[in-house]
Amino acid sequence: MLSLITPILLFTGLAVGAAVQKSSSPPTCKYIPGDKGWPSAELWNRLNSTVGGRLIATHPLAETCHGDTFSSTECEYLQENWLVPDVFMLTDSDSTPLPGEILHPWFTNQTCDPFTPNMTPCELGNYVSYSIEITGVHEIVAGLSFARKNNVRLVIKNSGHECVTFPPPPPPPSVIASRFQLEQIRVLIILPFILYRVDEDTILNSYFGKSTGKGALALWTHNLNRQEVVQYKSQHYTGPALKAQSGVTGAQMAEFAFKHGYRAVVGSCPDVGVVGGFTQGGGISLMSGVYGLGADNVLEWEVVTVDGRHITATPTRNADLYWALSGGGGGTYAVVVSMTTRLFKDGTTSGAMVEFRIDSVGGVEQYWDAVGIFFDQLRSLISTYGFDADIIVTNDTLSIFSLISASHTAAELQTLMQPLVEQLEGVRKGQNNTLQQVVTSNTSDATSYFKLYSTTLEPLIAPNPLTPVLGGRFVSRANMDENPGAVIDAMRVAVDGGKFTLAVSALNLTT
Repeated sequence: MLSLITPILLFTGLAVGAAVQKSSSPPTCKYIPGDKGWPSAELWNRLNSTVGGRLIATHPLAETCHGDTFSSTECEYLQENWLVPDVFMLTDSDSTPLPGEILHPWFTNQTCDPFTPNMTPCELGNYVSYSIEITGVHEIVAGLSFARKNNVRLVIKNSGHECVTFPPPPPPPSVIASRFQLEQIRVLIILPFILYRVDEDTILNSYFGKSTGKGALALWTHNLNRQEVVQYKSQHYTGPALKAQSGVTGAQMAEFAFKHGYRAVVGSCPDVGVVGGFTQGGGISLMSGVYGLGADNVLEWEVVTVDGRHITATPTRNADLYWALSGGGGGTYAVVVSMTTRLFKDGTTSGAMVEFRIDSVGGVEQYWDAVGIFFDQLRSLISTYGFDADIIVTNDTLSIFSLISASHTAAELQTLMQPLVEQLEGVRKGQNNTLQQVVTSNTSDATSYFKLYSTTLEPLIAPNPLTPVLGGRFVSRANMDENPGAVIDAMRVAVDGGKFTLAVSALNLTT
């Protein structure tokens, strides 16, 4: 450390050196393997005993591509599927748990991946060193205590989607009634050189590798997956609610709620943890236009604080922690054991998919005119009916891969969408002034949200490889109303040349 600070304080180098040698203050950096203060094997073994043998040393998935563990068959499989989510989230061929893996492996900085030469050493690099498989509060308290006493970095790992949020600070309860009285269209700019997925984990996503870290101890909450329907009663809400532990995924919660006759506010990606990055990051859902964000619906949080206290946070008890967790970002304020969230009566749900291409509208300028018409018409549908739409915009194609109505049949939705389709069809006319088909569209419905989602949208999203780079922007309703041309021009610049893709979530938050 002296070599780092001496160039800055060169004129007082000797005095600083003497002071540092005599100081008994705690270290300013966390210990990593190789440091003198790194916990001994005896201490790690003692922790393993404390947590009932649930301490797991990290072995990178790609170690089968290196050194003595090399397997050409397994390595070729990893090379072909390196960005497929199931490869990182499930288990390897020997059914070995993979708690140290994350779904955005570029944060490991190629210290062990399937593309470097097989004689290159497989090193942990930015992987966590150990993980505790969490089954209850006891292991969480033990992990927190160990990390604090031994000056080891601690991270919380659930599904590994790596979502870090940048929402505004949560407001006090006195203004909660109006905190989402605005309509906004979210624009996410994504590098498209690998097929990508759109994960509605948070209000504003940026994949920063937050659930990993060199030399860290991870609290792996993925197997905390119990759920139960409860009848909740408080001064703010009385009615059905779902208590879900922190490892529950969106698909699991949606199916569980469906089986009990309800809907829950979950994201569009089936394997994103609902309680972690999704809800703690705000939680944009395909039903947010009707029910609000995921964070709007949380009734209470069950957590373990950094000092080991097992408490519950509600709007009236530990309220500051409740509001911080309700949109302030996962893995930040406490270790969440479970959350209790509102449920809604299930019923008919419909969806639409719409697409038009540059060749169908007649050229580049006509295409961008059609994009402008599309967003102009979409604003009305969102405002009036509470629809939520996920849209892909490239330099030659616009596609709604999901527009959800929480209350209309397919026939009703098709009728409501017809003005938008007719406006787009009018962009191009034939030589005899007859309309030519510009838009491809279809609608479908089901008797529940889960049935519609699991048969239409989930099969499209679940298998897609991961996004290499993601950035986000808000575009407000006011901006779209007052200066739509500039917004469309900005989209056009962003995707020009085919190097970027826009993934847009359009919704009206009114709850």
